[in-house]
Amino acid sequence: MLEVRQVATERYQLLSYIIVDSSTKEALIVDPPHNIGDFIDEGLKPRFLINTHIHPDHTRGNRQLDMTALAHTDENRPMLKLFNRLHDGLWPGKIRFSLKDGDSIHLGGDTIKILHTPGHSPGSICLHWEDNLISGDTLFVMGCGATHFPGGSMAAMQKSLQRIFCLPPETTVWPGHSYGGQRRATLAEARTNVAALL
Repeated sequence: MLEVRQVATERYQLLSYIIVDSSTKEALIVDPPHNIGDFIDEGLKPRFLINTHIHPDHTRGNRQLDMTALAHTDENRPMLKLFNRLHDGLWPGKIRFSLKDGDSIHLGGDTIKILHTPGHSPGSICLHWEDNLISGDTLFVMGCGATHFPGGSMAAMQKSLQRIFCLPPETTVWPGHSYGGQRRATLAEARTNVAALL
């Protein structure tokens, strides 16, 4: 069984995640903050590091971990890397741009599916398993991610949201930011806040 540990950072109202297999203590870390080391318990075994996209607020903690992050192939673009460098002043650690839509991450006895959901960024992804969706900057509780950044597209965002809302309405949405003070919701609850885009 997978446990979702949500890590909230005041700057950018960032929400990061440590997903832990309760039996093996293997962990998947998603979009780590700069102080991610403070949240890794003794005995925890980080196995995967994933960036839902490579904007600097979602990759700042990569450098704190002795791991190579995984990101979608469509994030491997010079304009995105330059945006990251200009904004943060540093490269976001080692990233392997290998993830594709439909890929699976196996953690313990569970399978986490990669959903390619462009719009905020060309290679934005969500992670889905059972009744859980880590939605990065594609879907928040109170809206969706901005589309004016390099490589963003409102048309692509609309298609991605339509795809997400095909999942069961009781699915728990774990967003990439707590805008509006909201840290999670069901898919049905989040849908009401983006209905005008669908």
